[in-house]
Amino acid sequence: MNVGLLGAGTVGGSLLEILARDGERISAVNGSPVRVTRVLEPDPSKHDRIRSFGAEIARDLEDILGDESIEVVVELVGRVDPSRDLIARALEGGKHVVTANKDLISEHLDELQEIARRRNVALLFEASVCAAIPLLKPLSGFLRSNRIRGIAGIVNGTCNYILTRMAETDSSLDEALAEAKRLGYAESDPSADITGLDAARKICILARLAYGLTVKPGDIQVEGIQGITLDDVRAGKSAGLTLKSIAEAVIVDEERRLVNVRVGPAYVPSDSQLASIRDSFNGVEIQGQPMDTLFFVGRGAGGLPTASAVLGDILEIQRLREAASALSSIQCRYRLLPREMMESRWFVRGSRPGLGEELARRGIPVETAGERSVLTGVTPDAELISAAGNLRESGFGGVRALRVYR
Repeated sequence: MNVGLLGAGTVGGSLLEILARDGERISAVNGSPVRVTRVLEPDPSKHDRIRSFGAEIARDLEDILGDESIEVVVELVGRVDPSRDLIARALEGGKHVVTANKDLISEHLDELQEIARRRNVALLFEASVCAAIPLLKPLSGFLRSNRIRGIAGIVNGTCNYILTRMAETDSSLDEALAEAKRLGYAESDPSADITGLDAARKICILARLAYGLTVKPGDIQVEGIQGITLDDVRAGKSAGLTLKSIAEAVIVDEERRLVNVRVGPAYVPSDSQLASIRDSFNGVEIQGQPMDTLFFVGRGAGGLPTASAVLGDILEIQRLREAASALSSIQCRYRLLPREMMESRWFVRGSRPGLGEELARRGIPVETAGERSVLTGVTPDAELISAAGNLRESGFGGVRALRVYR
């Protein structure tokens, strides 16, 4: 199987390394050799290294599309533009496509899938969500016989590393972010991670596979961790809670077919599986019937883990040569839960005693109350936020509220 590669950066270079190192074993597993024969890479400083792996340098996309021996195009350029046009042209040209581009897939999956179906080729994107963790193939494969009730977890390693360091070393967010950059866990511009946009793209893709629900990051509630403080982390620890950035797509009303899709910081019980996911690791829980609960843990980023998922998709094409797409169209029976209907449990703290009584007086259900902190029962988000705001305005002072996941 001959492959045309678009982009030989961190992930593309790792793919070339894996094929060079493990080519014989991969050929045995696949039943035929897998070779990257042409690479489109605009950076001339990478060309000698590319040639050392036995690949030719493509002058433009037509060099790859016009090569009838190439069956698969792997797009690792990133960003929506120019990747959207590159992938569309490759699919129109009758090539199978593998991509790790979560930005593009979260925004334009349906239109690209339609081209793939029309041209009877596969569009595969396992590496777009959590790198080497196998999430998409199970959801679009053997788990489809189950009724998926919810998907939730930690899908951004940068945020998880930062929150872990804050909890374990008392580092500030800025200090933990600087360390993440130094270790390569954060980009030089980490804004997509810190603001929750990266996680939003991933949970939108997962919601599409689990429920057929077409939502984009701009459609859902997205909160980042940029406002999280050491006091937030410490207060949670004292109450047996660990602060994480949680992405979730969960059915909240089966009768009305409502799915809550959102991203944001939330406390989880410190003895839970999600709390145990440390540093740059990702962890995702999938609940359904009759399968019950599955938990996936692994590296969610990095050149080699992401390249391994890309390679898995390339090998999958051997099985899908006659398929229109790896993700068959599923009938969407669900709709996005309106934001005004969102409900949560909350951990609320203040600087004065009597917080529980004040919240209860405003109609907020109180589950447990300490001298200056409260764990609420399930309550509409808007009501809790309004009550906390009223307390601050009335001079109660220092009131801070963060969601609790389950």
